[in-house]
Amino acid sequence: MNTISAECEQEYGVPYGADAVNADMDYINSNEFAKKFNNITENKAVNETLLQCARNAIAHRNGTLYEDMYLVNGNTGEILGKQTESECKQGIVYNDSIKTALAKGKNENIPLIAFHSHPEGYPPSVEDFNEAYENNYLLGVVAGHNGQVYLYTNTNTLVYDADAIQLDIVVTYSGGADVDRAYREALEDCGLKYTIAKE
Repeated sequence: MNTISAECEQEYGVPYGADAVNADMDYINSNEFAKKFNNITENKAVNETLLQCARNAIAHRNGTLYEDMYLVNGNTGEILGKQTESECKQGIVYNDSIKTALAKGKNENIPLIAFHSHPEGYPPSVEDFNEAYENNYLLGVVAGHNGQVYLYTNTNTLVYDADAIQLDIVVTYSGGADVDRAYREALEDCGLKYTIAKE
C-alpha cells in the first residue's frame, strides 16, 4: 500500500463514522444534493430513481447503522428489487427480492445499477466492488448519511483478501490520514477506483 502522510485534510468538509450516522435531512432533500444525481447516467429517469432511492434509504435508516439496497434497471429506472428490512448492521443480506432481480437481470440481459446506503458515509468497500464484479453490475452507487455519493464499477477484478485490505484502510485513516485518500490508495493498489458525484 502507498504511504499516506498523516494529515487530516477534511477535503470535502463532511463527517465520517459515528459523526455521520445522523443525516442532515434538510440537505438530503435539497436541490444541492439532488444535483449530484443529474449526471450519474445519461438517462434522466434512471437518475431520478437513484435520487429517490438515496433519499428513501437515508430517511429510513437515519440514526442507525443499517443499510438499504435497491437494484435499478439501467435502461428504464424501474426498481427491480430492494432490501429495506435488513437487520445486518453495516451490510446487506440479499433477500428474495434482490435475488429475483439479479436472476431477472441475468436472464433478460438487463443492465443493473446497484444502489445502497452507507450510514457512516464511507466510500465503497472492497466487498462492494466484489459484489459488482460477481453480479456484473453496470454501476454501483453508494450514498452516505453525510451526503457523499460514490460511483463505482468492477468488470475484471475479484479481490480475495478483502478483509485485510479493509483493515489497512481503517488503520490508515485512524492514524489521521484523510478517509478518501486512504480508500483511494488502498483500492487503486488492487486495480479498483471510484468517483465522488459532484453538485
